[in-house]
Amino acid sequence: MTAFVDMSGDFFASTLTPAAAAGRMLTNFFNAIRRRLGASEDGTPMWEWLSSQATVPLSDVAELRQLQSQIQSGRRFNLIRLQNLLSRLQGKIT
Repeated sequence: MTAFVDMSGDFFASTLTPAAAAGRMLTNFFNAIRRRLGASEDGTPMWEWLSSQATVPLSDVAELRQLQSQIQSGRRFNLIRLQNLLSRLQGKIT
């Protein structure tokens, strides 16, 4: 089983660019929020809603905005940092 997971990870790592993976991660994150709120799942960021959550530090929202800007403009970004931030935020809003 672990060999399969390793091979799958290697496959995705070789076929997806970091920017494509990051874009999908952001879309999934915001669609989960949109689904929860009954909004259309189009991947559009929910910045106001996210910022209004008492459990979410505004510094995390600012960092997520910065990462999204870097991704969209084709600048370098830290994919692992994005994953960790999204995981932490998901835990705070569920």
